[in-house]
Amino acid sequence: MIKHTVVLGIADEMASAHLRRLIVDHPRFELAGMADNAISTLYMVTASKPAVVLLADDSPGIRGRDVLAEMAAASPSSLVIITTPGEPEALIGRPGVAEAVPQSDLDAIVKALNSLANFLDDPPSMGQPERRGRGDRRMIQDWTKVFAERRTRPRRVPI
Repeated sequence: MIKHTVVLGIADEMASAHLRRLIVDHPRFELAGMADNAISTLYMVTASKPAVVLLADDSPGIRGRDVLAEMAAASPSSLVIITTPGEPEALIGRPGVAEAVPQSDLDAIVKALNSLANFLDDPPSMGQPERRGRGDRRMIQDWTKVFAERRTRPRRVPI
C-alpha cells in the first residue's frame, strides 16, 4: 500500500504531539515534517510537496487561512485539512481546502484523514474518454492520417 506524505502545521504542542503519533501510527500516511506556525508550514509545503497538509487556523502570527492561497499555488496537488477553533463551515470552499474540521474534535480529524486517504488511493476518473470497441475512435483517426502521409511518395522534380 502506498504511504502518502503529511506536513503537520499545528502550534499547540499537546495537539501536535497527539496528531504526530496519530499520523505515524496510521498505515497509509507518513510524516514529512512538522511546523509550529503557518509561514513555516508554507515553506515546508513548498519544499516537500506533500499529499496532505494538516494546518491549524489559530497559529501565532499569520493565521492558517491567510496562507491557503499561497499554499495552493506552491503545491496544487496537496490537499489541506484545516482545523479551526470556531465554525469550520466558514472555511469550506476556500482555495486549497479539502476538509475543515473543529480543532477539538479528534474523531473528525481522523475521519477527514481517512477520507483523504481513500481519495488519494482511488481518485475519481476525470476527463477520461469513453472507450468503445477496440480503442478510442479519435486515436484510430489520427493514426490513419499518419499512415496516409507515409504512403504518399515525395514528388520528384525534373532536372
